[in-house]
Amino acid sequence: MVEIRDLRMGSPVPNFQLPSSRGTQIELRDYRHRMLVVLFFMHEIQCETCRNLVEKFKNAYFEYQLEKVEVLILAALSENEAKYFTDSMSLPFPVLADPDRRVFEMYLEGFAAGLFVLDRYNAQQVKMIAADADELMTPDEASSWAVFSETTCPECGVLEWPQSD
Repeated sequence: MVEIRDLRMGSPVPNFQLPSSRGTQIELRDYRHRMLVVLFFMHEIQCETCRNLVEKFKNAYFEYQLEKVEVLILAALSENEAKYFTDSMSLPFPVLADPDRRVFEMYLEGFAAGLFVLDRYNAQQVKMIAADADELMTPDEASSWAVFSETTCPECGVLEWPQSD
């Protein structure tokens, strides 16, 4: 299921603050006005599809950084488990620990996995929630949506035209 919000009506998603695999607290609003964000909610740490998606995000991360897109992985893990998972996969981006699934429940509406693309105002551009991660878009598709959101005017949703000399 894909939900694309009307860009004129897009509003910021709920803010959250979670411990990260980097040993720091990460708050979503810290990225506001600075970077685009892709949120990936892992179904389960043992889920092979989720692990494959995380690996694909890892492989595409250099391109994500060129486009000023941050990847945040959310998992129902303790902070120590998130650190172990990050280290074992050599991930360049943080894994956020949500052991009580508080943020999962806020975003996923009872579904098991999810992927959100947020513009630099933390407004939702794409929302995919599913029973399993194999129903979600690929990291390449998420990157394309993020880049597309940068070409639109946040007030009216119209493509911005390049300035002429």
